[in-house]
Formats: sequence, structure tokens, C-alpha cells
Amino acid sequence: MAKQTDRIDAGVAERGRAVIENARDKAGDVLESARGEAGNLQAALADRLEAGAERVRTRARPARANRGSSASDVEKRAEEANLAVAERMDRSAMWLREHDLSDVGYLVRRELRERPGRVALVALGLGILIGRASRRR
Repeated sequence: MAKQTDRIDAGVAERGRAVIENARDKAGDVLESARGEAGNLQAALADRLEAGAERVRTRARPARANRGSSASDVEKRAEEANLAVAERMDRSAMWLREHDLSDVGYLVRRELRERPGRVALVALGLGILIGRASRRR
């Protein structure tokens, strides 16, 4: 009876190991797929940032051409601000292309611990900018 119980226990243990190994393989596949999708998302976000920066620049150019040399101080500041925003968007896109998404997670967690108010304000501003840039007309 003890030998039969030992064989059953060994069979159950072997099936348990097989199930765990199978689950481990599937989890690895899912994780690899998620990493690939995160990379695609990162590239898509960088592309959208670059496209948005170009739109900001093209909107500033016609305004400059239409007003000629009679631009007011406010219009000049607005143009400078638009160009600065476009430059920052390009820098952000470049940073996204050069860094791994896991770096972003670490940096966000660090910033959240050190400066939670600033992170909230930046997230709000980015949400507004991305929402306006992606809005279809």
C-alpha cells in the first residue's frame, strides 16, 4: 500500500511540476509580448510628439508671415512660446526613442516620491496638450 501511495504521490508531483513549468513558459511569453507592445506604444508616442511639434511650428509660421514686421510684443512672445513648446516636444520624443520604457517607470516613481505636486501638474499639462494635439478637426 505504501509503494502504491508513493507512486501516486510521485505522479502527482510530476504533473504539478509540468503544470508549473507550462505556466512559467506562458507567463514568459505574455511578458515578452507586453514588452513588445510597450515598445510599440513608446514609438507611437514619440511619433505623435514629433508630429505635434511640427504642427505647432507650422501654425506659428503663417502667423509670422501674415503680420509682417508690425508684430506686437504679445504676438512675439506667443510665437517664442510656441517654438519653445515644439522644441520641448521634439526633445521628449528623442528621449523616448533613446530610453527603455522601464527607465521611464523608474523615473516616474522617483519623481512621484520626491515631487508629487509637480508630477500632478505636469501630467495635467501633458494631458491637455496631448488631448488638443490629437483632437480631430
